[in-house]
Amino acid sequence: MSTGVTELNSFVESLIEGSKRKKTCIMSLPLELLVEIFLFTVNTPLNDEKPSRYNMSSHLYRGDPQAALRKFFRLSWVSGCWREIVWSTPRLLAETVIGINLGICTDLDATESWLTGSSPYCVSVCMIRACENADLEVVKRTRDLLLPTVSRWRNLDIDDLHFFLHLNLPPGAFTSLERLHVRAFSECCVPLVHAFASFPRLRSFNLRAGNTIPKLNLFQHLPWWQLTEIDIEDDSLGWCRAVLLQCTNLVYAKIATSSEWDLAPEAAETPMVVLPFLATFIVTFGRADYIVGLDAFLLPLCLPSLKVLDVEFDSHLDHWPEEAFSVFQSRSPKITELTLLYCPIRSDELVTLLRYAPALTTLTIHFGCSAGGFDDDFLESLTYDDADLAPLAPKLENLHFECPPDWFALDPLKLAIVSRWWADDHRLLPDGSSPRVSRFKSVRIDCTEAEAAWSSHLEAWMGMLVPGLDFKVT
Repeated sequence: MSTGVTELNSFVESLIEGSKRKKTCIMSLPLELLVEIFLFTVNTPLNDEKPSRYNMSSHLYRGDPQAALRKFFRLSWVSGCWREIVWSTPRLLAETVIGINLGICTDLDATESWLTGSSPYCVSVCMIRACENADLEVVKRTRDLLLPTVSRWRNLDIDDLHFFLHLNLPPGAFTSLERLHVRAFSECCVPLVHAFASFPRLRSFNLRAGNTIPKLNLFQHLPWWQLTEIDIEDDSLGWCRAVLLQCTNLVYAKIATSSEWDLAPEAAETPMVVLPFLATFIVTFGRADYIVGLDAFLLPLCLPSLKVLDVEFDSHLDHWPEEAFSVFQSRSPKITELTLLYCPIRSDELVTLLRYAPALTTLTIHFGCSAGGFDDDFLESLTYDDADLAPLAPKLENLHFECPPDWFALDPLKLAIVSRWWADDHRLLPDGSSPRVSRFKSVRIDCTEAEAAWSSHLEAWMGMLVPGLDFKVT
């Protein structure tokens, strides 16, 4: 027995000794390449890749500001060699987000080490929680710690606005700031606005007012012309339009505002402004009984590069601004994805909309409770005929809509879908030409009041008629 135990111990010791001598592939990599791998691992995207209807601020760092920090620590726990690498690489330290929270006990020594270790690289700072009654000694020490590093801040997500009132920042302090996200803005923070006097590198701005009092007018001094992204929520439709028209380099814009024109009537008329790079535009019009300002908001806009348009209306609006929207579409001919939520549009108006959307590939409509335009007349207009030289929505591939099932009959729906789907990818007409419309790829029908049997029957029937189509009824 003792002989067997001795042999087993000798075998285990030989395995351990062999593992020490064995060099893994990753340990043979040059230090510079290993650091690049670590940077790729630690990096957490600032925003979701796909634009979202939700607040940009809620998706900062995928909704988890401390994700990069946890990844950093996991790398340092692998081995002593890796720990030495990550703690001696300022670029890795700079990839993490420095969270400041005066509402709880904050380890300022760790924060100081992080700021010192990440120098001279730019860092991201997140003010996690507002706290009006923080300990003044903690505030003073935090201020003294952060103030010398303000020029290295690249991304700033402000939730603790009260703390900034203690910083007494000099004008032009934010020389490296590229993204500014202000949440829960309140009256007591108005003096803070004047501290943000110069942003030579600012590219992204987010503002959440936190109440129905307009605040956007307080940020008139921002360099709107150099921004590429904005996400603003403000009740003043006039100020939202004024800001948008100044952002001539925008690529992404998301605006939540009222649908009532709130400035002087003469201010509603303005010359056309071209935003040549804006590709994604998400806008919500709410908090009004009638759309009385939408014309003034849309008519000056010329968006020649617009690809994605997402518009949400207040659920009880009953008027579609057909003329203004048609003018807007004529100046934005490259729209490929269009989403209309709670849309008060009739079938003839919907047909007109599609006539002005020659590049449209995806249409999503939520009609809400109002009488909408997804009826038999619209489906008849959507039905494709090879003899039609100018078919409606020639590039439409994805159709998603939500409405009660009693708005349309099944036969017109089936005819419209079947006419735009075929099994052969290279279908040719009798004269040898290709069809004048694109083949449907997906159809989604959300009929909230439909019975399960009706939905199952429709899916089964369409499965036989168009077996390769992605067709869903919910």
